[in-house]
Amino acid sequence: LILAHFLKWFCNLTNFTFHGGNIEELDGNILNVTNCDRGILYRYCWWRNFTVTFEFNLLNKAKDRETHDNYIGFVFRAKDLDNYFMISIGYKFEDSTNKKVLITPHIRFNGEWEVLETKKFPIRGFKVEGFNNTICTVRGTSADLSINNIAYHWNLPTNFHSIQNEHLKLNDKELFFGDTTLIPFRTVFGMIGFRTWGDEQAHIK
Repeated sequence: LILAHFLKWFCNLTNFTFHGGNIEELDGNILNVTNCDRGILYRYCWWRNFTVTFEFNLLNKAKDRETHDNYIGFVFRAKDLDNYFMISIGYKFEDSTNKKVLITPHIRFNGEWEVLETKKFPIRGFKVEGFNNTICTVRGTSADLSINNIAYHWNLPTNFHSIQNEHLKLNDKELFFGDTTLIPFRTVFGMIGFRTWGDEQAHIK
């Protein structure tokens, strides 16, 4: 399935499912997303293999601080707001002369997070202020992300590793700290969407 300029087709809040957060439609088919800790999902279509394009602009009140970092998460193969894959995209000012683009894969399973290895890329080509063209292709057990001149590949993992001190329950089975379990939504149809955390803010179109 090929999707071009996803939000130009679907930018209407009634098409999305989310809880809490500050989410609004702006002029020009722009979606403003902030404080959306569980995410926002397009509810009416479920995709397994697809290519989607969108543009994002990262905003934050503290973006002039050298220690600040800011992110937007692209969500896919989501069963609901508590079960999905996510690729987090952002930047970090490691010091006044060292700025990096950070891409971090996440797994959200029954409301618990597993954060995988972050990849760092040079900031050149990435717009700290302004919209970044993004293409994401999900096919089979892999996801490929392209942001301007940055290319990222993720082989979707088979297992989820519980890292919380509390336990969660799956099909009457108790999962405790350090347990692993198969990811049930790894290759199935699911929703796509976005996520920000705390004061992170993004305009998406």
